[in-house]
Amino acid sequence: PNIVMKLSRTTQEALKTALAMTIAYGVSLYMNWDRPYWAGFAVAFISLDTVGQSLNKGAMRFAGTILGAVVALTLVGLFAQQRWLFILFASLWLGLCTYMNMGSKNQYAWFVAGFVSLIIAIDGGPDPANVFSVAMLRMQQTCLGIVVYGLVSTLLWPKNSQDSLENTALELVDSQQKLLRSGLQVLRGSNDQKLLPPLHAREVAALTSLGGQLEAALVDSDQVRANRQHWQAYRSLVNRLGVTIQRCQENIEDLRSLPLERLLPGLDSFVLEMDSRFDVMTRLLKRQATEPSCRDLTLAIDETALSEVSHFQRAALLLTQRYLMEIDTISRELLDTIHNIRTFAATSDTPLSGAPRPLPFTLDSDRLVAAGKMMLTIWLAFLAPIYIGDFPGGIGFATMCGAFGMILISNQQIPVQLLIRPIAQSILFAGILYVFLMPQLSSFAGLG
Repeated sequence: PNIVMKLSRTTQEALKTALAMTIAYGVSLYMNWDRPYWAGFAVAFISLDTVGQSLNKGAMRFAGTILGAVVALTLVGLFAQQRWLFILFASLWLGLCTYMNMGSKNQYAWFVAGFVSLIIAIDGGPDPANVFSVAMLRMQQTCLGIVVYGLVSTLLWPKNSQDSLENTALELVDSQQKLLRSGLQVLRGSNDQKLLPPLHAREVAALTSLGGQLEAALVDSDQVRANRQHWQAYRSLVNRLGVTIQRCQENIEDLRSLPLERLLPGLDSFVLEMDSRFDVMTRLLKRQATEPSCRDLTLAIDETALSEVSHFQRAALLLTQRYLMEIDTISRELLDTIHNIRTFAATSDTPLSGAPRPLPFTLDSDRLVAAGKMMLTIWLAFLAPIYIGDFPGGIGFATMCGAFGMILISNQQIPVQLLIRPIAQSILFAGILYVFLMPQLSSFAGLG
């Protein structure tokens, strides 16, 4: 027992995944279910660092599997003998999934729904009855993998998401403080503008991680769940603060040549107060005893100095002043919210002041382009086996294009060439096991 308790976190997670994979295969083979590797896929893909993250991803995977199965049954039922209409509507569906995968709250569910619909429709063939059997089997095996890993991760070395959430919150406070400080220094004439892009990328990464960490912590952490309203307010405020800082920095080039000490006499006090507020936030998140305190800020423009600048620079200055005062308001609310989280203050039905109204639905041009690329990919993936004799993989090639296409198109910042080496290494490693080890196994004990 002492040796087990001293295992590193990485080793513990590896053992949990291996145990869940073995159990999932064992149950599937014992029940004589076909394709137990589908249960194994579910275990592998929802195996994450905390219980909440794993359960959330498992729920998204199962929801996506159900949606993909329904779409596959519909496509085969309507277009079983009309391949061109089938390809058309399949590509439209994959395009929609790609669009939603790049901006929806439930991104992973849309991703799974896209490639699972292709797997079921192609694997089942043109016979609707066979497609129904494949769809039920896919849902059955996916559910098995999710349930098995959920039980293993809950019972064996469980880890909740609260620590990860608080570490992400600390990272976010630090990155936004440095981003704001650097932006204000550049605004006052510093030449370190090249520091802004990496700081912004770090902030965006922390903001992206925060959403998933919070959803996971609401599942597996009683303290976070009890503070749900304050944590959700925190998430809203840091998103607003990030957007406002970015907008403020858009006018840097127009203002760098201006004498800001004269135009905004209170700018130095503003910088010191912002640093003080972020330092207090950091101490609160680290559970260090401190009381939140904010000084009232005035950032009035000197009208005499303002009359000496051009109309264009005047507009840029007024807009920057507005954003700085908005940062003052948001940071004040953010400090109070973090204090409420740490003191378990009573929740309130009063909405945040100045909270932005939800925008009406609009089509995103970048996501539309990505959806178009995905549709073209699916057409090429279907046409290649039709018109090229003895095409490797046959029509099943389209299922691979569906999965990898959505991954690459939705993450265009990842160069494709970076994937070649790890994929080649994985194929080589798995190939050695498949060729030399698997033929030697004669029982489930050996496989396990």
